[in-house]
Amino acid sequence: MLVWEILSKENVIKMIVTGLPTLLIAAIVPFISIKFALKQFYTQKWWETKASTYSKIIENLSSLEYTMNQLYEHEALNIINLSDSALKKFIELRSHSYDVISQMNSTGSYIISNECWETLRELLKSLEYRNKDGNWIDDYEVHLSAIGDALTKIRDIAKRDLRVK
Repeated sequence: MLVWEILSKENVIKMIVTGLPTLLIAAIVPFISIKFALKQFYTQKWWETKASTYSKIIENLSSLEYTMNQLYEHEALNIINLSDSALKKFIELRSHSYDVISQMNSTGSYIISNECWETLRELLKSLEYRNKDGNWIDDYEVHLSAIGDALTKIRDIAKRDLRVK
């Protein structure tokens, strides 16, 4: 008779009423937890991708600025004397940095902010500048100024976009 008392209608209803919410919670909580963890993972992964892209841009802008300064001091100001091998190395580094910056710009504002993309686009236009009288020293000065301005601006943009203080 004990079995019949346990399985009576009232007891079955009590078990369902008390057990069903527990079962639902036990089923829903892990699902929500997994969904939240995945969202957090993808958000963090996207942030890392953005940070890596900004780092690559800033690194190559810094490299471009350094090599252009060295070449300017060698060719225009005669402050430093670079050997042929050092000169070749600086020209290759400048070319590589320019290529990477162009590549980053061609991805558009998919990863980087629209403001950063516009800044890179303006920089690349400025680097095409050639003095109409053939004054290559003026070319260097315009290019160095544009690179310095872009570098400062993009550092600020990256800090804002990545929410870094």
